Amino acid sequence: MDIKLLKKAIDFIKKEEPALFCAITERKGSGPRGPGAVLLVSLAGPEGGTVGGGALEAAAIKEGQAVLRDGSAPTLRSYRLDPAGGAYCGGEVKLLFYPLKKKDATLLLSLAQRLQRPASPCALLWPLEGGSLLSSDDVKSCGLVKIAGKKYFAQILNEEDRVYIFGSGHVARALVPVLARTGFRCAVCDDRPDLLTKENFPDADELRLIDYEELTAFHALGPAAYAVVMTRGHLFDTKTEAALLKSAAKYIGVMGSSTKARLVREELGALGFSAERLARVKSPIGLDIGSETPEEIAISIAAQLVAVRRGLLGA
Repeated sequence: MDIKLLKKAIDFIKKEEPALFCAITERKGSGPRGPGAVLLVSLAGPEGGTVGGGALEAAAIKEGQAVLRDGSAPTLRSYRLDPAGGAYCGGEVKLLFYPLKKKDATLLLSLAQRLQRPASPCALLWPLEGGSLLSSDDVKSCGLVKIAGKKYFAQILNEEDRVYIFGSGHVARALVPVLARTGFRCAVCDDRPDLLTKENFPDADELRLIDYEELTAFHALGPAAYAVVMTRGHLFDTKTEAALLKSAAKYIGVMGSSTKARLVREELGALGFSAERLARVKSPIGLDIGSETPEEIAISIAAQLVAVRRGLLGA
């Protein structure tokens, strides 16, 4: 669930136009998306998000519009992903169709505000046996839970996928839209206000003006944060990397050649950083796909972050 989807849902509620969330609450076997994938549907059609595309999404849109026309309560449906249904994954998913209510606006707004800033994780609770959306700071993991005798699917929000990008040059400008479209939330950090603008970074969730001589605030980055370093010079990269190595960030990647990476490691080693700690840094950054242009480099970095997110590559 991202901020844009939450804000679209809030807009439909404010305009008093029928709309619903379609959310995957369970998956058995193979499927294009797992639990927590969300699609927003109105009477006009899909409005954002996805439950995986293809035949499943077409069926979800059709069913969602029928639920809206009928004025139904939250409805749970099972779908087999087999050739008979136009899909070949072979698994099965359960979709919850949740028509938006006027009283949901307050909850959704608070969640959107929470996602706009670093904050502790919380759970969005999807009602599987009737009732309304809830949120909880006590539920810590995704899955089925029971609250006051009723079953809910718990979706954990604000847990991960926030990327702090240090530097606002050409590669950063190419990287942010790619990351945003793959579900990452980007905070671009630099000391150049003329480059750190909404015009340059329309897809960024945050633009943070920083001082490279004072980066202690980033020592607090937690184990769900990603950090990408691509400043305008070797000195700034080194200062930033030193600050990030004092954090618990899940991923630290630094752009540059193998030679530069070796020199920076030597400098940081001389400052007292152990070889074990320095091994946390991925530099040169990104998967090796022979990239040269800013756009190609952006794809290689985004691919590496996705691999880390999916557990295919150690952070």
